[in-house]
Amino acid sequence: MQLYHTKAMICIGLFEVVCVVGWIQYRKGRGRNGSQTEVLAGMTVLALPLYESDGADRKKLERRIRKMEHTFRREEVSRVILPDGFPFRDRLALVRPVNPILLYRGVADLLTLELLRRKGIPPGGARAALAGPRLCPELCGAAERLCADVRELRIDVPGEEGENFARYLQYEFGVPVVPRRLAVDAVIAFGETGEAADLCLWGEPGIRLSVEGMKLPEKIEQPVLELLWEQGRVKREKIQVINLP
Repeated sequence: MQLYHTKAMICIGLFEVVCVVGWIQYRKGRGRNGSQTEVLAGMTVLALPLYESDGADRKKLERRIRKMEHTFRREEVSRVILPDGFPFRDRLALVRPVNPILLYRGVADLLTLELLRRKGIPPGGARAALAGPRLCPELCGAAERLCADVRELRIDVPGEEGENFARYLQYEFGVPVVPRRLAVDAVIAFGETGEAADLCLWGEPGIRLSVEGMKLPEKIEQPVLELLWEQGRVKREKIQVINLP
């Protein structure tokens, strides 16, 4: 997947800097506002600071956020990196926060194996379920990779597409795919299914990943990893699971 669906061109001297994403630098206290370009994990980003001092006027801050959004859009930036706990996320209307959910879904097999490990269940003797309201590429990819590691799989996708995919897995990889009525050791959900899951890969699942040998600011680590994943700069074998909910 290419990250370059939006870009801003900012001239500095004789050079053009391409910004594909923005960064809201939320800070407590007082400071000066003003946009600047910064290099973050090899990416050039358009950074805008947002200061909140004690007793700050909430409406004034929201006007400042709206002005920041217009600055981003004027520079053709539509996605922004937000720090953990950013208190004005629901006030953003013109730009979208970078959501690491595609990264989490893309490594759902690694998350499943780590979940089994934390439960004390050897993957080779485990039965795992992948669930979702429909098939998606990430669910299919996770299922195919898990075939080499788990004893049995259960595909909880309603209708013929789920049944056909289960038959494909059994034929192509030889792993037993069990019916939905059988209990499993771990359920990984790629969307709301109406049933309980051990790990839900939508919304804000509370997962934290890191990459071996890469040091990123902790408060923005996950959205930055998402962007690097989209660019193909994060290798699956280097990913480490730090936290599961």
